[in-house]
Amino acid sequence: MAKHARVRIGSLYVSNGADAGGNQIFDVAISILVVTVAGFSATEVGLMNALGSASFLLLAVPAGALVDRVGAARTLVLSLATKVLLIAAAVRLAATERLSTPAILAIVTALGVCHLVTENAQVSTVPRLTSDPTRIASTVAKMAAADNIAGVLAPAIAAFLIVQVGGTWTLGVSLLLITLAALAALRVRRNARQQEADLAGSGNTPTAGLFEGFRVLVRNRLLLGTTVLIAAGNIGLAIGDSVEAILVLRVLDLGVLFYGALGTIAACAGLLASVVAPRIVQTIPVKRIFVIGAIAQALVAALPLVALLNPQSAHVILAVFQATWAIVLTVTNIAGSAYAAQTVPPDVLGRAIGARRMLTMGSVPIAALGGGILADQAGILIPLIVWPSLTLVAAVAFLALSARTAETATAQAS
Repeated sequence: MAKHARVRIGSLYVSNGADAGGNQIFDVAISILVVTVAGFSATEVGLMNALGSASFLLLAVPAGALVDRVGAARTLVLSLATKVLLIAAAVRLAATERLSTPAILAIVTALGVCHLVTENAQVSTVPRLTSDPTRIASTVAKMAAADNIAGVLAPAIAAFLIVQVGGTWTLGVSLLLITLAALAALRVRRNARQQEADLAGSGNTPTAGLFEGFRVLVRNRLLLGTTVLIAAGNIGLAIGDSVEAILVLRVLDLGVLFYGALGTIAACAGLLASVVAPRIVQTIPVKRIFVIGAIAQALVAALPLVALLNPQSAHVILAVFQATWAIVLTVTNIAGSAYAAQTVPPDVLGRAIGARRMLTMGSVPIAALGGGILADQAGILIPLIVWPSLTLVAAVAFLALSARTAETATAQAS
């Protein structure tokens, strides 16, 4: 039985990994093509990026409802097939030198919606392939780790391909990977068909409301606490992205090479954390992971402020910050996704994931803009104070919410 479960889940790993790599390669290739071929201005590039990510704020909840109602594995196939068509259209436009601003914006916007639905469906499919809670948590952790690894490696691969074969062929590589992901998803669909048929016949899915995911979070204090903590970490990261370059290059004057090295340190630390996170999730209770993560996040977020106040040691402080922040965020994000898949009933898992994504990602654009405005209007000291203050509040909130461990949350959305 365990062997069959490994075979079923193996197809999901292939689909997830190919999709992650294809997404990253496409993002790099299209970013270069819109500037070098389509002649996008900075405003148009910003608009493209905003349209590509807007669905996480506007459509996360409806996407979760769609996954629950249509079926996770079926939705996965449909969303990946749509991605294939969209990227094929981009390849054709690039090959025929007919890339236009409206066409690119339309494709990127539609792909953003598909990314959102695909991510939700991938996680929601896991309980359809195995009923073992330990295997569910391990599978989701490994999938999240694969996404993080692709985020580190694929951009470098894409840059190499663009130099060697050009942007159009690089888009073609992305198309091949997404096609592989779609084909593997067909196998996943076959493996999950009986479980989804049983679930559809249970009568639970149609009675669940659009906002059932938020009710799931409210009923499970630990799940809500992990969501709050991850949201705070992502908000802090957005604030940091808005002011880090100014802090390093202008205020502390540490040089472009050091700024680039900080990115490398964060990538390497995140890659290491992605590799070990599945084992951590398997061996350490999720509550303990997040208690440690909450405290660590509150402490680590103060390091940029410490670097500002101690410029003579800024090199070391910022290097330590980049490594530890990447590790803490990576492990807690992976652990949170695994815990949600392990404890939320499959018939409302899509909605719960949608609610979590809206809360953890929806405020990121606002935080990024707010961090930049604060730095410009009040000086860089203020956002560097707001950042650790926010994470400290989130840590206290998590400890309060998880004071009563939600061990009975398995039946929370019945």
